[in-house]
Amino acid sequence: MNFHVIGRKTIRRDALAKVTGAEKYASDIYLPNMLHARVLKSPYPHAIVKKIDTSKAEDMGAIVLTLKDIPDRLFCPRLISTPDATYKDWRVLTDKPAYVGEPIAAVAAETEELAQKALELIEVEYEVLEPVFDPLESMKDGAPKIHEKIILNDSIINVEKNIACRLELEEGDLEEAFKKSDIIIEREFRTSKGYHNQLEPKVAVVNPEPDGGLTIWCTTQTIHNTRLLISEIFNIPVSKVNVKKLALGGGFGSSIQTNIVVPIAVALALKARRPVRLAYTKEEDMHEHSSYQMIFRFKIGVSRDGKLTGGYMENIMDIGAHQIQAYPLLGTCAGWWVSLYKLQAIKYVGVAVYTNKIPSCAYRGYGNPQVTWAVETIMDELAEILGIDPIEFRLKNYIGEGDLFWGQGPTVKSIIKSCGVEEILRKGSELIG
Repeated sequence: MNFHVIGRKTIRRDALAKVTGAEKYASDIYLPNMLHARVLKSPYPHAIVKKIDTSKAEDMGAIVLTLKDIPDRLFCPRLISTPDATYKDWRVLTDKPAYVGEPIAAVAAETEELAQKALELIEVEYEVLEPVFDPLESMKDGAPKIHEKIILNDSIINVEKNIACRLELEEGDLEEAFKKSDIIIEREFRTSKGYHNQLEPKVAVVNPEPDGGLTIWCTTQTIHNTRLLISEIFNIPVSKVNVKKLALGGGFGSSIQTNIVVPIAVALALKARRPVRLAYTKEEDMHEHSSYQMIFRFKIGVSRDGKLTGGYMENIMDIGAHQIQAYPLLGTCAGWWVSLYKLQAIKYVGVAVYTNKIPSCAYRGYGNPQVTWAVETIMDELAEILGIDPIEFRLKNYIGEGDLFWGQGPTVKSIIKSCGVEEILRKGSELIG
């Protein structure tokens, strides 16, 4: 049988442009009459801006942007969920920074050097607040409050104990399943926050059009998310927001949301009525996003014959200072867990917690590597306790053909039509020896 792709060499369509340097990235876009922007960021993880004086920067001819120049509208930079599951706590600029590097003001000038000089002339008076960096400490009574109120489904909700959102799921009689268990183990696992370290820092170039619309070139994995969000924040019809698709110098999830440089550059361009380019340095990029820290607490039961009975999983997730996609991630973590091995009953408690750290976003696998690492570690330990070969133990419990698969969470359930788990495990064990 002849195939069009399988068994044939294929040439990447973008290969020639990339190896010759002809490919265009956001950082390559320069427009006539363009201003260059810089962003003033908080040096404190938790503070209140008491006073900001921009007069010296304005005297040198810079366009200066502060909170009063931005529509007073909370938003979520990642439009992945329905409105009833989209939590909004971001502002384009803020007067209550909640992490080191959160934007306070921005300037635009004829060159990047002039913009930096103008930025350094802005005088800010801060009231420094106590920060909290540990999610467990953040949930305690008396911990510093990071957000008072946020928006969910166009309604204002109060934030209690710095809990951003939570998700609880339960199927079957877990108490009864544990009664049938011959062995029950309880384990805790912790992951750490990490930087994506993609090659391309965040860049946005914005051109205000004569009809009131915008043309945007930016570092993004989601051009339509950007169109919708800019329309929402600045009340511009979506039909007038044109986001150009460009090559991406690596993302790994770090640009799956609309990066904060985009609405800042948009606001500057609208105020200046001229094109604006805003490019972060690598250091600034490292203060802009990270992966999630997760604390897993498991309680798993098993019978002597090697059949799993019931499982409890608690996921305490450090999301940093703002939500990007915390609620759907709580769901996907549950999905990865229950889609690995058969459990007669399960209970899942997921809690996303604010801390005064860099906001977390998607990162290579969206919770799958973290959950799989913890679950497979438990499976190895249970196999050792039971005296069963770890491969045979997995084959006795894995979710395969004909079973229910949750995929990326409880809203994405499906029946597995074909499965290669047994073949992979047996072949892999043979090759490993």
